Parts: sequence; C-alpha cells; structure tokens
Amino acid sequence: MIRSIISERESTSLQVENEISAQWGYAQVLAGPILNIPTELTSVDKNGNVITERDWLHIMPSNLDIASRLEPEIRYRGIFKTAVYTSVSHITGNFKFQLNPEEIEGEPDWSKAVVTFGISDNRGIRGDIGILWNNEPLEPESGMLTQNITKTGFSIKTPLTLENLENSIPFNINLELSGSKSFTILPLGQKSNININSSWTNPSFSGNLLPQKRKISDAGFEANWQLTHLNRNFPQYWQGQQFDVWEHSLGVDLFLPVNHYQKATRSAKYGILFIILTLLVFLFIELINNKKVHLFQYLLVGLASSFSFHF
Repeated sequence: MIRSIISERESTSLQVENEISAQWGYAQVLAGPILNIPTELTSVDKNGNVITERDWLHIMPSNLDIASRLEPEIRYRGIFKTAVYTSVSHITGNFKFQLNPEEIEGEPDWSKAVVTFGISDNRGIRGDIGILWNNEPLEPESGMLTQNITKTGFSIKTPLTLENLENSIPFNINLELSGSKSFTILPLGQKSNININSSWTNPSFSGNLLPQKRKISDAGFEANWQLTHLNRNFPQYWQGQQFDVWEHSLGVDLFLPVNHYQKATRSAKYGILFIILTLLVFLFIELINNKKVHLFQYLLVGLASSFSFHF
C-alpha cells in the first residue's frame, strides 16, 4: 500500500513535469548549422527513358564555436517542481569547400543552397534569431527544406556562386531558447569548441562526450569541450541519409539533488530490513543479559520503527 502511494505520487510528479515542459519548452538539442546543396543525377534506363534522381549534399562546418549561457529557474505546480531554463547561444564559425568532385553523384545546384539549423523544440525559440552569413544579415524561414539529418528547426536560403566556393564563408548566429531539464549540442564542426555555463550548482553532464574542462562551485558551473572530426564517425560531407549525427552529443542535465520519491521508495524497500534488525538487537540483549523481554515490548518497538519509516 505504501509503495503504491509513492508510485502514484511519483507518476503525478512526472506528469506535472511534462505539462510544464510542454508549455515552457522540452529539453533542447542544437544541431547546426549544416549547409545543404541540392543535386540532380540524370541517367537513361534500358528503355531509353530519362530518369532524374534528386538528393542533397550535406556539408558540415569547418570551424564551429558555440558559447551558451543557461539561466535556470524552478517552476512549481502545487507541491511538485521541475527545472527549466532560458539559453542564450552565440554560434560562430565558417565553411570551407574542400570537396572531391569524384565523391559527389550528380550535379550540385549551388544557387539553391540552404543552411539548416536543427532545434528539437521550435516552441522554445524566444525573440528574433540574429543571422550573419558571409557578413550579410539574413532572415530564417520556419521548417526544414531537407529532413535528411534534422526534422525540426529553421532554414536559411544561402545562394552560392563559384566565387564563394574559392573562399571560406563565415557565419554568426545568435539564438535564445527556453527549455527544461537538459540542454544538448551536436559538435558537427571539423573543429568544434563548445562552452556551456550557468548559475545552476548541480549539473549532470550527459551525452557521449564528457567535458575536457569543467568548474563547479556555489556560483554555478562552466564546461568546455574541444573536439575534432576524429572524435566522430561521420565525414565532413556526404549525400543522402548515410550517417547518423545524433550518436555524437554533449550537454548537461539540470539535476535536482533532492528527490523525495526516491528516498521514500528506498525507505519502503529497506524499512522491513531495519525493523527486523532492530528486533534482533533486542533479542540478543535478552539472550546476553538473560532477561526476558515481553512480547508486547517487541510489538511496541516494531510499531515505532514502522511509523518512523512510513510517516
């Protein structure tokens, strides 16, 4: 009975957390920017029919620097609470076109190039997104023009010329998001430098890669990751859906150190053990001192121990 009550309360707590997250923003994952080029491959079948196959060429950034600041907050609903945050991310880097034409099937249409930036929950976007592409301001569009890598986020039309391909193209993105529980980044750059800091004092670093440098104090935490393309299992560019970039992630969970339901569950599981041990102590005292303890006294000790664990 006690365990069923604890389980019911814990289930209600999780439901409240999901309701708050649905209104504020779920755990956020940043994946980008990714440069996407449409390609067309034309062939003729045995009957003489012309077949055109369309695909996307995906190019990862050469250098990627992401600096994110999380402003945490505790949201309550009744007796239940959950951790939410607002993140401010400054994303810079560049694209360098070191492509081998023999590895590309079809003809790329550089004039229809588009940059996609994956965000796991678009509802968390706060305010305008500041974008500079090749030092020119651009406006994002909602949705993803290609979903080969990321399903949700925003797109930026970035037509390219042959002159652009001879030089590196810098980018600068300022993004503010609201989310809850965790914040994750995919290090897609050939060289990635990721920095996350916050005033949250109980971080739990998550993902496949732990930070090389971290500092945790009463004022909050700061973590830094410095990675190269050798830390991942996908190349700098490819066509179609050949690789899964989501296997390589890093981030932080806003850990709530006090979980009353875990403590209550442990008490319910191990309470009977402590009660039995207490009664055994009285039994040994009775045997060693050769003084008989009344059964009613055992009953009182057992009841007292039960009340101390269950209330």
